[in-house]
Amino acid sequence: MFDASYQHWIRYSTALAKVLPENDVRFELDAEVRLRLQQLSLIIRDLRAQETALQPSRAETDRADAFIRENYARFRSGDISDEEWIQGSSLASTMSGKEMLDTWGRIRYLTEAFYFCAWRLRCVLNGEKRHKFKFLPKIQASEVNSVRNLLIEHPENPSGGLNFNNSLTFTTAGPVMRSSTIIVSGNDGRTDPGGDSVDVGLYVTAERLNKELEEKFTVALNALNAFISTSDQDSGGPVLTPNG
Repeated sequence: MFDASYQHWIRYSTALAKVLPENDVRFELDAEVRLRLQQLSLIIRDLRAQETALQPSRAETDRADAFIRENYARFRSGDISDEEWIQGSSLASTMSGKEMLDTWGRIRYLTEAFYFCAWRLRCVLNGEKRHKFKFLPKIQASEVNSVRNLLIEHPENPSGGLNFNNSLTFTTAGPVMRSSTIIVSGNDGRTDPGGDSVDVGLYVTAERLNKELEEKFTVALNALNAFISTSDQDSGGPVLTPNG
């Protein structure tokens, strides 16, 4: 993820570099944007790896599936107890307690790292005056804002409901911070945050952020190309001022 928006940014920043004054600060800010996009991609990749590590083995999944098929009718008829059904159909992890704890610790710090990187990326892209990227619309990243502001930086903020719940759950929508409610929907076992959750899930947030970046980088590139093509070429080509 973020590979497409990274390529869109490369095209825009490459065109921008041709019209920036020498030693303009936006050369350095461009480098940071590239770094942050790369970091977001790496965080998503590492989260996927931790998610996979949490999954039971194929042999364990096959065992539970076989138990359910063989015993479902008996469970419905009451021939086996709830305890027997739960024990037979539940999936056991191959991890030790410490391994499980370490895995959830990695998921937590990767989740928080995602929001810190995404927030910093938004700040750089929304710079003003001499830090402003020409023609780039404001990046909203509303889901990033909500989680960063209300769940990580300021959970004591009354508008965030004084949320000091330290829970972290892993849903189909990705890791979800400070919410213990999960909704299971459909026959595929999809899980999503509850309706009262501030966090919509990291994977959903990442997809929406990536889409917004792609769209706005494209808008900026088209406008920049139009500016370049209509500028006075007699003066040696268009050059932006440090505040331009």
